[in-house]
Amino acid sequence: MHTRLARRIGVVFSSFVFVIALGCDKKPEITTYEVPRDKAAPVAPPVASTESPPTAEAGTAEPTRMIAAAVLRDGQAWYFKATGSEATVEKVADDVTAFIKSLKLPENQTAVVTWEVPEGWKEGPERMMREATLVLPEGEPPVEVAISKLTVQGEETEYLLANINRWRGQLGLKPVEKLDEAAGVKVVELDGGKAWVFDGVGEMSASAMMPPMMGGNAPFAGGVTPPVAPSNPPTAAPAPVAPAAPELTFTTPDTWKEGARGTMGSRSYTVGEPADGVIVKMSDFPPVGMMADPLANINRWRGQLGATPAEEGKLDEVSEPIAVADVEGRLTDITSPDGSQKMLAAMVQKYGKVWFFQMLGPAKGVEAAREDFTKWLAGVKIEGPASAAATSPAATESEATSSEEKE
Repeated sequence: MHTRLARRIGVVFSSFVFVIALGCDKKPEITTYEVPRDKAAPVAPPVASTESPPTAEAGTAEPTRMIAAAVLRDGQAWYFKATGSEATVEKVADDVTAFIKSLKLPENQTAVVTWEVPEGWKEGPERMMREATLVLPEGEPPVEVAISKLTVQGEETEYLLANINRWRGQLGLKPVEKLDEAAGVKVVELDGGKAWVFDGVGEMSASAMMPPMMGGNAPFAGGVTPPVAPSNPPTAAPAPVAPAAPELTFTTPDTWKEGARGTMGSRSYTVGEPADGVIVKMSDFPPVGMMADPLANINRWRGQLGATPAEEGKLDEVSEPIAVADVEGRLTDITSPDGSQKMLAAMVQKYGKVWFFQMLGPAKGVEAAREDFTKWLAGVKIEGPASAAATSPAATESEATSSEEKE
């Protein structure tokens, strides 16, 4: 029996995908992997996310199929989501459906859903915003079942409908008014409960691609989807696009330990002890759609912590200017409504990319590490190709260069 989720947790910290479940009484545990590496190691820019691949124009890409299930229990919503090309998902559809039907809701464990990893499947590395990732052997890249948990906002039926329509919107499908088979939804009986399973096919558009910290498989709290079109112009005009990849360099505090690298090139660090649950993550993406919109990203992050979204034109009320790598960006400070969780998040644009820097965890832990986080941000550098080449391992033999990772 899989036990990763058979314990009480409050918020497990997922991304460009890119919403945290609150209200349980045990704090998340973060598994880290020690990687021998010079602290000044540069971060290679990630490739575009394959979790919710964008399409340039409608009708120009292979159709995408999504199988996603929602399980509601004790005020929590569990999500199990597989997305990929229609042909690939068709090969694993029966296996994914069987896995969903095998979920169990233990009577003696509040708000918990458990499962067994099917034969041939593997557990993927821990990712922020996810409870777990299960990797199937089919597909290139392989199909994943992303598992996440949120707090149910409002009335359950309306909450479910909002999330089903969000999934339909990601596939370019029209919203529906009822949770029925016409909407691609079936109710599946489970051991101890039931699941609402959505199965749909469409074309994943660029507007459906989730920014970092969410990941394409993580739902928004309460089904609130931030606007795709920029609500505010970028705070600083991006520098001219460099002809080669820029690099991120930095020196971390001694109390930070490097965790597992993301499949899209992102880096994460645990602050202090893993049991403290404080994480720092950095990533970068092309400035496409909401990726470049400060307010849209801030509202996405606010949704992750259960905070209400800020209104249009209220960017200055929920963030402040900050200089990172010699360019001006925005820094936001978000606390969950119950005061238990906190996030500090900054974003800047430079060399044709949007760079994200975030720290999240229990409010007391984040607050205690605020000074280190601020000092670290002040020392971050984003080097263009010319300066990066001058400081590469071949030139200095003193810094480790991160290899580019592709899914």
